[in-house]
Amino acid sequence: MPTNLADIKCKIKKAWEDSDPAASSYCINVISSLEKLADGEARMLSLSAIRRMAFASAIDQSLIKAIAILCGSNLHVLRQNYVFIDEYGEYHEIDHHEYEVARSDGWLVHPRTGDKVYNFLDYVYPFYDLDLATLDEEQGGEHV
Repeated sequence: MPTNLADIKCKIKKAWEDSDPAASSYCINVISSLEKLADGEARMLSLSAIRRMAFASAIDQSLIKAIAILCGSNLHVLRQNYVFIDEYGEYHEIDHHEYEVARSDGWLVHPRTGDKVYNFLDYVYPFYDLDLATLDEEQGGEHV
């Protein structure tokens, strides 16, 4: 794991501990859990998996805020993507851009068949990956 995760924990505590202690704690817990995973295991993490890593009893506002902190701001610890599970049970990863285009168009192009899937929201699920590319870069700035 990148060594700068400890620095990221400090930034989170500094920025969020006073205003939202639960979200701050959840962030720290998720990062600590990620540090314990072997390379390649921090992939396709579901919302439920993140909840367990955060030691949160439920998916609540503070957990959602913690995920937003970890995905956004200048941290980019987690990267959100989506998986489309088709009628045959096949998994097809779609990135954030493809998801946004599908939401705008009102349909998703099936990755294998090319057919338009109008009820795609029934078959698309978010997941999270450890964003190693961002973590390997220098984490600049103090604003979280």
